[in-house]
Amino acid sequence: MLLAFKVNEVKNLGDFVYTLEKDLTLNIPKIDGDYKDFDLGNLDGRSAKYSDTEFTELIYYYRSKLTEGQNYTYLLRFITPTSNFNSSVEDEIKILSANFKPDY
Repeated sequence: MLLAFKVNEVKNLGDFVYTLEKDLTLNIPKIDGDYKDFDLGNLDGRSAKYSDTEFTELIYYYRSKLTEGQNYTYLLRFITPTSNFNSSVEDEIKILSANFKPDY
């Protein structure tokens, strides 16, 4: 699942993550571990693993940080049945997320 939001200014990453985690319509399970922050130049973000008895999810939160021009925030969400989740699946998801390069 990919959600994209057009914003007027560089969005606070912590606020963005908090808002989406608390959004009841997204039904995000409890976090399993710690956040991992990353910086890709004009794009940075935070990722985390979430899990419950039914699903394990890897979610990547991104924000563009352009000083001039339009900015965006993104949620890239991978949902896997917990019974099917393993290190191989996690590695595949990491490869897919590493190739996420928005064109803004």
